[in-house]
Order: sequence, then C-alpha cells, then structure tokens
Amino acid sequence: MKLMVSYRPMTGILNIWNRIDDELSENDRQQIHTFHEYEKTEDDDWFYSLSFYNGDFHHFVALGVNDKCEEWNLWLAQYLPDSVVAEIHALVQKWDSEYDGDADLRTRVLARNNAELEV
Repeated sequence: MKLMVSYRPMTGILNIWNRIDDELSENDRQQIHTFHEYEKTEDDDWFYSLSFYNGDFHHFVALGVNDKCEEWNLWLAQYLPDSVVAEIHALVQKWDSEYDGDADLRTRVLARNNAELEV
C-alpha cells in the first residue's frame, strides 16, 4: 500500500491517505466508510476523521496536531503499523522544526509538506 502524507505546519493539519483512491471507481467510492471524532471533551480543541475501504485503512485527517492534538499518533497506530506511524511522526516533527513562524503571512499560509510512503 502506498500512503500519501500532507502536512500544513501553520494549522497543524495532517492528511494521510491510501493511494488506492486513485484507482477506485465511483461504485467503489460508495464503499468508503468514515468515522469522525470532534472535540473529545470541552477542554480539547482537536478533530480527527478516519475512513475505511473494505475494512482497510483509507484516509486519516487530524487538525491541530502540532499543539492541540499531540495524541494523533496513538489513534493512527490502531490502523497502521507502528513503524509507519513512527515514520510519519518523525516527518511531522522534522517539518515543524523547519517551519518559520516569523515568515510573512503568505509564506506561512502556503507552507505545505508532502511525502509518499510504502507500507
């Protein structure tokens, strides 16, 4: 399985999706099931969504992973191998360290990092 990883450091939005989506027909797409979790408690300010196709991982999105949703990797580890989650976590940390929060607004808004992983 090939996974695409996209991360926006300014907002902490992390998207991970299975490249199988490139090959699915419209009928197959109707078989995608999505589970959403919004703000676990009143004290939390995060969001995540998981999608599955035929019971297998399809898509994961989390908002605020850089400061409000630090446990995103624990949720993801339930659906992907630990080594893959560790690799994604290392990428997010690397991308956060490279992000220039003092750059002009346009540069910060447009900052996006992408990677493709083989699972």
